[in-house]
Amino acid sequence: MRFHNFKNHHYTQMKLFQFQRLYFLNILLLFILPFRTGLAQEEINPALIDTDSWLTEQLTPGLTWKYKHFDSLFQSKQSINILEIDLAHSLEMKVVYLDSGLQKTSVFGEQNDALAAINGTFFNIKEGGSVCLLMANSKIINVNDPALNPQHGNGIIAMDSNKKVSVIATPEGGTESLKSFQEVMSSGPLLLQNGAFMELVQDKFNLNRHPRTAVGITDDNHLVLLTADGRNAEAAGLSTKELAEFMKALGCMDALNLDGGGSTTLWTKSKGVVNFPSDNKSFDHEGEREVANALVIRR
Repeated sequence: MRFHNFKNHHYTQMKLFQFQRLYFLNILLLFILPFRTGLAQEEINPALIDTDSWLTEQLTPGLTWKYKHFDSLFQSKQSINILEIDLAHSLEMKVVYLDSGLQKTSVFGEQNDALAAINGTFFNIKEGGSVCLLMANSKIINVNDPALNPQHGNGIIAMDSNKKVSVIATPEGGTESLKSFQEVMSSGPLLLQNGAFMELVQDKFNLNRHPRTAVGITDDNHLVLLTADGRNAEAAGLSTKELAEFMKALGCMDALNLDGGGSTTLWTKSKGVVNFPSDNKSFDHEGEREVANALVIRR
């Protein structure tokens, strides 16, 4: 009888140990999975960013501006501007830059008779000049600086001779692999490829919320330029994971992060600076940072 009780006790102890082990593993998975950015991600509900509810204005045929201030997007206040561009309407994307020195994104737009301009890729903030690959008018202007964080140059936005714009991973063949393009700007991290989330490095740059600038290509082949304001009580900014989810919810199949933070600026010829650049620490349209390059849209 005592032997029988011992067996029951031993069996009960084993089951309890198995339960505790399973419980611990489940808790561990719940802690780890949210940080595995680039793998299984929780996508934003598209209904939350239904652009029919945005302030919308067609600036010219093929070029539409949209803006919305969210009281609760990703459980925070957000301020988002987008330009949606149908390049079939005789519009083109151009890379513009300075070899040295810096100037505002709005000045790049004005000097190039552009309909719109958005800040570009990473640059030397002290001396000017890009630290990422640039090609303009089929001429290589710059290559990725060897000291550049690899994730900040792992994607490109490029336009070929037929004015088709693509967002792809930076080709491994170097500048020789870019001969089919007329305009190229590298940046990163790459956010989406063929509708799939890209794996993101787990560092402060990606995990923390900042003002962000991004470009994307939708499934109907429209170019999307986006700014998300930040560093203000009215706009928290986005992590790159949140940025990727937002771009996908907008219908982008491919998307690329550009330089953000105080550089984040979107300008249009008819409206001026439409976002709220953060460099002056005020929630207004006056806080543009000078930059070394930009993307412009022109006819």
